[in-house]
Amino acid sequence: MNAEYKYHARQRLAAYAPGVYIATMIATLAPMLLQMMFGRILFGSSIGWYNLASAVYNDALMDYIDRLTSVQALYFAFVSLMLSIITALLKYGYSFYCLKASRGEPVALGDIFYGFAWRPMRIILAEIFINLRVMLLSLLFVIPGIMAAFSYSQTWFVLIDNPDMTAWDAINCSRDLMRGRRMQLFSLDLSFFGWAVLSALTYGISGIYSDAYLQLAQCVFYDSLTYNAPEI
Repeated sequence: MNAEYKYHARQRLAAYAPGVYIATMIATLAPMLLQMMFGRILFGSSIGWYNLASAVYNDALMDYIDRLTSVQALYFAFVSLMLSIITALLKYGYSFYCLKASRGEPVALGDIFYGFAWRPMRIILAEIFINLRVMLLSLLFVIPGIMAAFSYSQTWFVLIDNPDMTAWDAINCSRDLMRGRRMQLFSLDLSFFGWAVLSALTYGISGIYSDAYLQLAQCVFYDSLTYNAPEI
């Protein structure tokens, strides 16, 4: 099945290029640029390079946090919260864009910001509920946390297809859809491991293609769960 998902994803990539790649760049770079902008205000002009390195060197991040003043700490917490919210809304909008593209529907770059315009609070609540569930299960052991992440992986798509559904119901619906299908999604994601390595080696440049490719393949996978699978 992975070959079929990926084949359809490649077909859609060709049909929606270059717009799908521009959408991927916006969804990926916007949170990073915002983080760098606010970081410069807090730490100074070197924060842009620091933020890129902190993803690898966590000790450096903790060292910076330890040396914050009370005002800086409050600012850091507020900005972190805002960035998390913006990232979640962009992630939802990008899923909205790619799901439409995977179904052959008309798309526009403005679709990426759909989450900001249509009931953003339920998206934010869904992100909070998912993170809490995954975190609590991860405290028990790593494997339950990973399984939970896969169980709730379809939440954004469920919310997109069911605009009146609550965040809690969407999470539970995702869990039901993924029952018995988690290994299949894991296998699909694992098949992109080589692309992830290439993206790291090219400093994310190849990720513009591979991230869009993976997202579209995941959209096709979701439609297979809801019996809305495209003809391959």
